Amino acid sequence: MIKQNAQQVNLDVVPDDPDLDNLFFLGEGQADYIQQTPYEVWFIILEFIDLQPKTLTNLSRSCKMFKEICQFNNVWNMGYRCTFPILYQEMKESKRLKKEEFCIKSIDWKSETKKNYLYLAAFYSIIEGMSKDKEKGNDHFKKAEYEEALVFYKSALDLAK
Repeated sequence: MIKQNAQQVNLDVVPDDPDLDNLFFLGEGQADYIQQTPYEVWFIILEFIDLQPKTLTNLSRSCKMFKEICQFNNVWNMGYRCTFPILYQEMKESKRLKKEEFCIKSIDWKSETKKNYLYLAAFYSIIEGMSKDKEKGNDHFKKAEYEEALVFYKSALDLAK
């Protein structure tokens, strides 16, 4: 489209910004290179990416090959290390202190990631509830409604227990 427009007005220079037609033309045959790349190479490439669970999920939905790659336990191990680095180190330390071998292959990293995300979501919900109750308490306190403010403050503290 851009080339056609440039030819119609006799431009010698074609703009660098490709339109959709040109993008499809430029992308032809590129999928072959991606599919021919061995999984081991993809594992090395994925080590340099911040593999949050959402990223892994989106990657697995992009094509069959990435769906297969995202089923490997070591990919989820990389994602767990990116998402929960402190928990990962604590897990390694606890095994070392018990004089047990830390075997990456013996842990289902996808399940561990899901479990910790559920804990994180629950924790976030509690903190959000505490914050809302505290704000309501602050509103009542500003209006000199101390009894009502106290109820909300106690409610926020109860959520912390």
